[in-house]
Amino acid sequence: MISRIKGCKYIMPILLTVVAVLLLASCSDEVLGDGGTESAVGTGGYVTGNTAVSGNEPTATTDQLEILLPDGTETEDGDTHSIPEIVTLPETATAQTVPDLVIGDDPDELYADAANTLRVDFLKTGKSDAIILRMDDKVVLVDTGDSDDYGKISGYLDSYGITTVDMMIITHFDNDHVGSASKLVKNYAVKTVYTPDYIRDSSRYRALMSAVDEAGGATKLLKISEDVELDMGYGSIWLNTTQLYPTGQTLGSDEANEFSEENNYSLIVTVTFGKTRLLITGDAERERMEEFNAALTQKGASLDYTLVKMPHHGAYTKGIDATLRAVTPRYCVICTDSGTGVEASTVTLMRSVGAAAYYTYNGDIYFVTDGTSSVLTAKG
Repeated sequence: MISRIKGCKYIMPILLTVVAVLLLASCSDEVLGDGGTESAVGTGGYVTGNTAVSGNEPTATTDQLEILLPDGTETEDGDTHSIPEIVTLPETATAQTVPDLVIGDDPDELYADAANTLRVDFLKTGKSDAIILRMDDKVVLVDTGDSDDYGKISGYLDSYGITTVDMMIITHFDNDHVGSASKLVKNYAVKTVYTPDYIRDSSRYRALMSAVDEAGGATKLLKISEDVELDMGYGSIWLNTTQLYPTGQTLGSDEANEFSEENNYSLIVTVTFGKTRLLITGDAERERMEEFNAALTQKGASLDYTLVKMPHHGAYTKGIDATLRAVTPRYCVICTDSGTGVEASTVTLMRSVGAAAYYTYNGDIYFVTDGTSSVLTAKG
């Protein structure tokens, strides 16, 4: 009997250690998902995986989510979080479920007979933004990745038979957003380029300006310092610009993301298509998102957004909290090269509003809507 009691003394610590390791591994896998080909539902209706379908509004069950950042954790901008350790989702939170409609490899089949269709490609270009929108017969590019992403972007345009781009929107002049813009202007009929009103002292910026000059009047460059509303037929685009800084000033260099101030020059893009709204935030940081939140309230626009392209490649942006809680998106997309750059507090925030999260490091992401229902799928 004495011998057996002494054995238990060593067994219990070992068992506790094994259980702790298993719990930590489970938590890590749950946060970012495995990026596999099958959809999986996490707690609170949080979805990662291959395909999600909306139109109906399923209800998430009440659940608790573990917060991975402790209270007071400092972020890159020096701010500290003050987040409770446990978040409880309300019973009425909107969330996506594993779709009951199998679309296969071609989600376009669902909308083959639709009168109007918006198709959006979020391209896998690493830690950069490159987005192609096809709004019925109009083509819009939002950001153009790095300079080495031209082949990926042009490959998609060519596969769609696109030779004319109605509009190119450069949210700001960081190299990972303006990188392939000059080549696209040179090789496609780009009608209009919209940018924020400042100058970047960098080779990519100068290349874009030169390409526009060489195009003569065929390509119009509009540096905007006031909001712009664009009629796109069935849809529309709202370009929200910052008033935080003087217009026309010169910033930056060839170094990537040297000034956070430049990120706050980001144009914030709202795409409206029927009852569907998309929000594309560039690299907006805290002050810029807070400015947009005020503009959204002042505008009196509907706060329902179907999809939000999250700012700054998954880095936690404090001002996005209020945005997501106001617009309650069904989907969030993060353009990044790996899961390691996505901050835990960003993941927690998306989960807390019941949004399905998708990451371009898993592959190209494709969104389709007829203005009422929508499909989002990761192409892999």
